[in-house]
Amino acid sequence: LSALTTSTGSLSPAFSPTTMSYTVTVPYATTSLTVTGTADATATMSPVDGKLEFTNLPLGFSDEKTIMLSSQDGSVTKEYKVKVVRQSNDATLSALTTNQGSLSPAFNAATLEYTVIVSNSVTNLTVTGTKADANATMDPVDGKLEFTGLSVGTSDEKTIKVTSQDGSVIKEYKVKVIRQHIEMFPVPAGSFQRDGTATNISKITKPYYLGKYQITRLQFLDIMGTDPSYVFNGDNDGNLPVQQVNWYHAIAFCNKLSLLEDLTPAYWVSGVNFNTLTYAEIPTSSDINWDAAECNWDADGYRLPTEMEWMWAAMGADKDARAGAMQNGINRIGWSKNYAGEGYGSGTSIDDYAWYTSKTHPVGKKQPNELGLYDMSGNVWEWCWDWYHDYPTGPLTDYSGAGSGSGRVGRGGSWGLNASFCTVASRNSYYPYRRLNRYGFRILRPVL
Repeated sequence: LSALTTSTGSLSPAFSPTTMSYTVTVPYATTSLTVTGTADATATMSPVDGKLEFTNLPLGFSDEKTIMLSSQDGSVTKEYKVKVVRQSNDATLSALTTNQGSLSPAFNAATLEYTVIVSNSVTNLTVTGTKADANATMDPVDGKLEFTGLSVGTSDEKTIKVTSQDGSVIKEYKVKVIRQHIEMFPVPAGSFQRDGTATNISKITKPYYLGKYQITRLQFLDIMGTDPSYVFNGDNDGNLPVQQVNWYHAIAFCNKLSLLEDLTPAYWVSGVNFNTLTYAEIPTSSDINWDAAECNWDADGYRLPTEMEWMWAAMGADKDARAGAMQNGINRIGWSKNYAGEGYGSGTSIDDYAWYTSKTHPVGKKQPNELGLYDMSGNVWEWCWDWYHDYPTGPLTDYSGAGSGSGRVGRGGSWGLNASFCTVASRNSYYPYRRLNRYGFRILRPVL
């Protein structure tokens, strides 16, 4: 041949009379082409016109075709072989998987945006994409998105970019990771009357965040590796409040969560390393070291509310909706509420705000109080920091309870009791090492 040309695409390698094999690569949009050879006029050629017609090209390699030439004297025969590659325009993934949590929505090649929700204990994960067409290119090359050092909330969004073999189609699969966190609402500093005596004023000098919900079974399992809760009639809903946790368990949870989020733990217990502490190592009988736990009130980590912090939040603080509650900067009547949220929202009775019969229920299903806090009355008693004791009389500032005692304070009432236990002023006491299916907790984090 003196020449070999193609109607579309290009020959590889470039034509040379001594090169016998060629490939023509064309994009997906090309379904037919003609390759034409030109020969010495005295030679014979098959096909006679030197045209190789490629039609209805399949993806990948077509059938190879040949131009055969014979010299005039018949002593020399040469075969020029041409193979055509029609490139794919497939830029899809065939799979998208995560080693932690689950994709939402479920993977579909046509869906380009996904969210992976992981538990609070997960700080690293890998999402891996697999390209549908092996000839496509992918960025990153291995299809792996590495999410490391995840902070609470939403991570930076990352993308797997797939480019089709022919370069005509590019698809970007976006993945966003959410590390679950414990939702908290702000509570302002302020003062309130804590009982029926007008001079018994409690003052809280620092604002704080309090858990929107009681700690759930799933959250406890996530941090502590165990869900010790009693199961009511086979109901294993992870959004039920955790129960059958003693006070020791509650403070351990706070410290474990603080460490997980690189915060300073609030609690110190002699001889206990909370980094390595397991659920099984937490006492369920009286323990002198755990009873002597100390609280670092300046730490930025999670802790239990004091009894006064709990009460101030339960009454709605300075947002108490009942007329005449705030008088000269003091909430005078919040202590007398029959239940948290009374007088606020569309509810008309305790049944709109509290679960107090039969069993536990998923958190957040009743109406909240003025601060947006749910189940401050009912569902489960909530452990507080304080040792149970009679209040001192007169003004108290940032009061954190008696120095010792036999029981720690529980607040808010629970399931299986009558409505009178759900009042804002209702108090209970239980041994800190004992577990009961009416006891759970919610957590506080200081505003520093």
